[in-house]
Amino acid sequence: MFDSRKDSVNTGVVAGCTLNVLLGLLLFIAMFRQAGKGEAGKVLEFALGGIGITQWVALGPCIYRLRGNGEAEMAKGMAIAGGITMLLSGGCWALVLVH
Repeated sequence: MFDSRKDSVNTGVVAGCTLNVLLGLLLFIAMFRQAGKGEAGKVLEFALGGIGITQWVALGPCIYRLRGNGEAEMAKGMAIAGGITMLLSGGCWALVLVH
């Protein structure tokens, strides 16, 4: 009735997406903690503004390590969520730059 392989795939993908969201939240919190503190604040503001690209600095090694440890589905979830974040960030920047 239930396919355990399908359930594990879904669980892995959801876990990867959740992990990506948590990484984004950590960056967001770090930016606010460093806001107005000289160069570190400016770097984090830039990183959050370009989150679509800068997230891959953290996601690339995470995905590589997960695949090496046999967690291919979680790596797939992180890549999916990273792609969605990149598309949303690019769309937001397009709206800002067009207007």
